[in-house]
Amino acid sequence: NSATVIPASCSAADVQAALNTVVALGGTVAIPSGTCDWGSQTVALNMMNQDVHLHGAGQGSGGTTIKRGSAGNDTYALTINCATGSGAIELSDIAFEGNAQSGNLDAGVRLINSCRDFRIHDAGFSKFVKSGVETRGTNSTGVVYASDFTDNFDPGSPSNGYGYGVVVYGTDS
Repeated sequence: NSATVIPASCSAADVQAALNTVVALGGTVAIPSGTCDWGSQTVALNMMNQDVHLHGAGQGSGGTTIKRGSAGNDTYALTINCATGSGAIELSDIAFEGNAQSGNLDAGVRLINSCRDFRIHDAGFSKFVKSGVETRGTNSTGVVYASDFTDNFDPGSPSNGYGYGVVVYGTDS
């Protein structure tokens, strides 16, 4: 009974509504092409027991780009919480762009509470001061492949240790 939902646009509100529609039965959210600035908003997906595939129209010209023009400190464009279900998440064919503001630890995608069998591929992550992708959990499993990580660092303090492409934490604390 999985569904394919195409949001009206790549806006945070439209993508959130589409994810809310498919999460219970599983399915695909096919974000249309375009560039949308999610500002400081975080789209959140609380996984259930069904698989969800979130994909855009590709990277680059004619693709799907999500920007974080006014992201707050220690915030994420997309948070996937696997605490309430065992479904797998797949994320592909999309670009995320941070705001590159020194000292503002904005980030791209966060997978929390031991997401299992996640797949992130053919995605782009750029200009995040904190990280492009972050996983947290003692039992997290998955793979990130065929993706681009560019200019992820703190432009004001490039030696401060932030700007991870992918960061893996073993616990949720």
